[in-house]
Amino acid sequence: MSGAWVFRGTRFPISTIFENLEQGATIDDILEWYQGLNRQQIQEVVAFAAKSAEAEPVQSILNSKLDLVFLHSFLFLLNALFLQFCQ
Repeated sequence: MSGAWVFRGTRFPISTIFENLEQGATIDDILEWYQGLNRQQIQEVVAFAAKSAEAEPVQSILNSKLDLVFLHSFLFLLNALFLQFCQ
């Protein structure tokens, strides 16, 4: 799991949620298949991803090395905020 985002207190990769949803699974299916997760965790991760998708596209802000530093800082902050949702 190196580098993969997981739900706090688990080794369950968050990407698995999106892979299953993409293949047509429902939240109820996921809860049945993967014990230890709860509906609120899944809903918060999906809501967070949707909110993040509304942000300005990355390519439009990458105009200089300073922008790369900003992007790195932003991703660090985003990761910290994301971890709050994954309890």
